[in-house]
Amino acid sequence: KGGSQAVTFTKAYLQSGSLILRDSVKILAFNYLPNQPVSQGVNDFLRMTLPQLQFKNPSVQMLTMQNLAPTPFIQCYMEAEGRRELLIDCSHRKRQEIQEHVRNILCKTPEEVAEENLRRQVVRNPANFGYNCKRHCICEVFGQVPCSSFRDEHRRFVEARAAEAAAAAEAVARDGAAADSSQPPSDEPVENLLTN
Repeated sequence: KGGSQAVTFTKAYLQSGSLILRDSVKILAFNYLPNQPVSQGVNDFLRMTLPQLQFKNPSVQMLTMQNLAPTPFIQCYMEAEGRRELLIDCSHRKRQEIQEHVRNILCKTPEEVAEENLRRQVVRNPANFGYNCKRHCICEVFGQVPCSSFRDEHRRFVEARAAEAAAAAEAVARDGAAADSSQPPSDEPVENLLTN
């Protein structure tokens, strides 16, 4: 299953590629002649190295074209001040020669790659908190005192509810006192109240 090229699409094989193109390289176009001896090296390069190249350089557009010209070549479009175009002749060259030529001209040096990897690996202490950390605030850690901002907000909420309850109780007491004053005392007859 998978045909003769199944190994070239395994993740381990794709990750083992060492050709990491410079940031200025935007497009690579490969022209080749299938089943022609003049183009055997490019055919092998496309079959064995292109999957790794695509995996390691996802932001670079790569095109393969057949029978566009009588000789095989790699055309590179670079984003520079002058929008440079580079043409690499691949006639009668082996896959390793093409790979080394691409590495020397278009790829980053191993030192540049190591420096970029080091910059990407920011060592973070899990005990730290704040922006760009695992926890935004110390109050998110189990067992810690809640944030003062939440505590103040909770206190304001409780005080507002207590004030509302006190106002409601006062209104009930006022309404109750008014209702009591409008009713006659029980020891005087009702007729005396009406005549006064």
